[in-house]
Amino acid sequence: ILIGDIPPVYYDNTLSDFYYMDLGPKVDECYNDGKVNYVDCLKPYPQPIFYPYLEIYSGRLKPSKNNSEGIEQLRDYLNRNHDYRDGKTSFIEAGVFVDPPILFERKRPVSECKNHLTNMALNSSLYSRDQLKIICNNTAQSVKKEYIYSLSQPYEFTFLNTHGGKNTQIFYSGGALLSESVEEESPQGMIYEFATCNNGHFLTEEYMAGAYLYSGNALILV
Repeated sequence: ILIGDIPPVYYDNTLSDFYYMDLGPKVDECYNDGKVNYVDCLKPYPQPIFYPYLEIYSGRLKPSKNNSEGIEQLRDYLNRNHDYRDGKTSFIEAGVFVDPPILFERKRPVSECKNHLTNMALNSSLYSRDQLKIICNNTAQSVKKEYIYSLSQPYEFTFLNTHGGKNTQIFYSGGALLSESVEEESPQGMIYEFATCNNGHFLTEEYMAGAYLYSGNALILV
């Protein structure tokens, strides 16, 4: 686990911690001054870095705020993590699944959205059908509203697929959810998985993943 201001590495123009997970010599041959030449150097290699069994897996705890506020964020997170391991906190054994693009970009009906997310969740073998909360509504505003409400509940797992930025998540005509708004909501879930561009850009102050991890009870962001 990388804690604090561990030097970042870029793969071409993508910020990534894969550098710390691949212990093979090729990645070092392609590294120079904080950047891995992925397309021209690493990608043609017969055993590229993106394979399922890495030597190690890393996580990063990077505060979303600077100075003393950041130190306090880390202290609070580590205390929460310790409390969970001691059995002092618990979560609802259920999963929340949200996919606004299938409704408002691909223009699929609500019934197809529900079937898609339900099948995806069941195929994961994480939860049974009665443990799923699927958020598919006719309007972007109602999807966003229901999703924000779900943040107040201590669900074990939440999956969100949508467009976004370093401190935004897009809900189409429902507007963007900002990292400062997430901090105000204080998410109560345990694990959040985002299929959303740039939410984990930890070099950005107030980055979105940090807002989830440090303002409520979350323990893992993917």
